[in-house]
Amino acid sequence: MQDWSVRKPGDPKPPKGSTKGSPTAMQKHLDWPALEERRARTRVVVMYKILHGLVDIPINILVSNMRDTRIHKQKYCVMPATIKAYKYSFFPVAVDLWNHLLTAVVNAPSVDAMRAWLSATTLLKPALY
Repeated sequence: MQDWSVRKPGDPKPPKGSTKGSPTAMQKHLDWPALEERRARTRVVVMYKILHGLVDIPINILVSNMRDTRIHKQKYCVMPATIKAYKYSFFPVAVDLWNHLLTAVVNAPSVDAMRAWLSATTLLKPALY
Protein backbone atom coordinates (compact mmCIF):
# COMPACT_ATOMS: atom_id res chain seq x y z
CA MET A 1 0.00 0.00 0.00
CA GLN A 2 1.37 3.41 -0.92
CA ASP A 3 1.78 6.09 1.74
CA TRP A 4 0.04 9.10 0.14
CA SER A 5 1.40 11.56 2.74
CA VAL A 6 4.90 11.29 1.24
CA ARG A 7 4.76 12.19 -2.45
CA LYS A 8 7.50 13.06 -4.86
CA PRO A 9 7.12 14.93 -8.14
CA GLY A 10 5.73 12.56 -10.74
CA ASP A 11 3.97 10.31 -8.20
CA PRO A 12 0.30 9.62 -8.86
CA LYS A 13 -2.25 11.74 -7.00
CA PRO A 14 -4.01 10.17 -4.00
CA PRO A 15 -7.47 8.75 -4.63
CA LYS A 16 -10.44 11.11 -4.44
CA GLY A 17 -11.75 11.49 -0.92
CA SER A 18 -8.42 10.52 0.66
CA THR A 19 -7.47 12.81 3.53
CA LYS A 20 -4.00 11.37 4.02
CA GLY A 21 -1.49 14.07 3.25
CA SER A 22 -3.97 16.90 3.59
CA PRO A 23 -2.92 19.79 5.84
CA THR A 24 -5.94 19.26 8.08
CA ALA A 25 -5.16 15.57 8.53
CA MET A 26 -1.51 16.33 9.30
CA GLN A 27 -2.53 19.03 11.80
CA LYS A 28 -4.81 16.58 13.61
CA HIS A 29 -2.18 13.83 13.51
CA LEU A 30 0.45 16.15 15.02
CA ASP A 31 -2.09 17.44 17.55
CA TRP A 32 -1.36 21.06 16.62
CA PRO A 33 -3.78 23.89 17.27
CA ALA A 34 -5.18 25.81 14.31
CA LEU A 35 -2.91 28.27 12.51
CA GLU A 36 -4.91 31.25 13.77
CA GLU A 37 -4.46 30.02 17.36
CA ARG A 38 -0.70 29.56 16.89
CA ARG A 39 -0.47 33.09 15.46
CA ALA A 40 -2.43 34.52 18.40
CA ARG A 41 -0.15 32.78 20.90
CA THR A 42 2.93 34.10 19.12
CA ARG A 43 1.54 37.65 19.14
CA VAL A 44 0.93 37.46 22.90
CA VAL A 45 4.44 36.14 23.56
CA VAL A 46 5.99 38.90 21.42
CA MET A 47 3.84 41.49 23.22
CA TYR A 48 5.16 40.15 26.55
CA LYS A 49 8.73 40.46 25.27
CA ILE A 50 8.12 44.02 24.06
CA LEU A 51 6.56 45.16 27.34
CA HIS A 52 9.35 43.58 29.42
CA GLY A 53 12.16 45.04 27.29
CA LEU A 54 13.34 41.65 26.00
CA VAL A 55 13.26 42.88 22.39
CA ASP A 56 14.17 46.31 21.10
CA ILE A 57 10.81 47.47 19.77
CA PRO A 58 9.53 50.88 20.87
CA ILE A 59 6.19 50.92 22.63
CA ASN A 60 5.57 54.65 22.19
CA ILE A 61 2.35 54.01 20.24
CA LEU A 62 0.83 52.16 23.19
CA VAL A 63 -1.14 54.21 25.70
CA SER A 64 -1.94 52.74 29.08
CA ASN A 65 -5.67 52.33 29.70
CA MET A 66 -6.39 54.37 32.83
CA ARG A 67 -9.96 53.13 33.30
CA ASP A 68 -10.65 50.72 36.13
CA THR A 69 -10.56 47.24 34.68
CA ARG A 70 -11.80 43.94 36.04
CA ILE A 71 -9.27 41.60 34.47
CA HIS A 72 -5.84 43.19 34.96
CA LYS A 73 -4.27 46.63 35.27
CA GLN A 74 -1.81 46.33 32.37
CA LYS A 75 -4.28 47.11 29.60
CA TYR A 76 -3.42 49.31 26.63
CA CYS A 77 -5.26 51.42 24.10
CA VAL A 78 -4.37 51.71 20.44
CA MET A 79 -5.40 54.42 18.03
CA PRO A 80 -8.65 53.50 16.28
CA ALA A 81 -8.07 51.90 12.92
CA THR A 82 -9.76 53.20 9.79
CA ILE A 83 -7.52 51.39 7.33
CA LYS A 84 -7.60 47.58 7.23
CA ALA A 85 -3.83 47.41 6.72
CA TYR A 86 -3.39 48.98 10.18
CA LYS A 87 -6.42 47.31 11.78
CA TYR A 88 -4.98 43.84 11.17
CA SER A 89 -1.33 44.74 11.82
CA PHE A 90 0.60 43.56 14.88
CA PHE A 91 -0.16 46.16 17.57
CA PRO A 92 -3.96 46.48 17.24
CA VAL A 93 -4.42 42.70 17.16
CA ALA A 94 -1.83 41.95 19.87
CA VAL A 95 -3.17 44.64 22.22
CA ASP A 96 -6.70 43.27 21.87
CA LEU A 97 -5.46 39.77 22.73
CA TRP A 98 -3.31 41.13 25.57
CA ASN A 99 -6.20 43.07 27.12
CA HIS A 100 -8.26 39.87 27.40
CA LEU A 101 -5.59 37.83 29.21
CA LEU A 102 -5.90 36.87 32.87
CA THR A 103 -3.79 38.65 35.51
CA ALA A 104 -1.75 35.51 36.20
CA VAL A 105 -0.68 35.33 32.56
CA VAL A 106 0.14 39.02 32.24
CA ASN A 107 2.24 38.80 35.41
CA ALA A 108 4.03 35.61 34.33
CA PRO A 109 7.60 35.58 35.69
CA SER A 110 9.13 34.48 32.38
CA VAL A 111 8.44 33.87 28.72
CA ASP A 112 8.55 30.11 29.32
CA ALA A 113 5.93 30.38 32.07
CA MET A 114 3.69 32.35 29.73
CA ARG A 115 4.17 29.82 26.91
CA ALA A 116 3.29 26.99 29.29
CA TRP A 117 0.03 28.69 30.22
CA LEU A 118 -0.78 29.52 26.60
CA SER A 119 -0.25 25.92 25.51
CA ALA A 120 -2.95 24.83 27.95
CA THR A 121 -5.60 27.31 26.79
CA THR A 122 -7.30 28.67 23.70
CA LEU A 123 -7.07 32.39 23.00
CA LEU A 124 -9.50 32.50 20.10
CA LYS A 125 -13.15 31.64 20.34
CA PRO A 126 -14.30 28.99 17.89
CA ALA A 127 -16.16 30.34 14.90
CA LEU A 128 -19.88 29.73 14.92
CA TYR A 129 -21.32 28.64 11.60
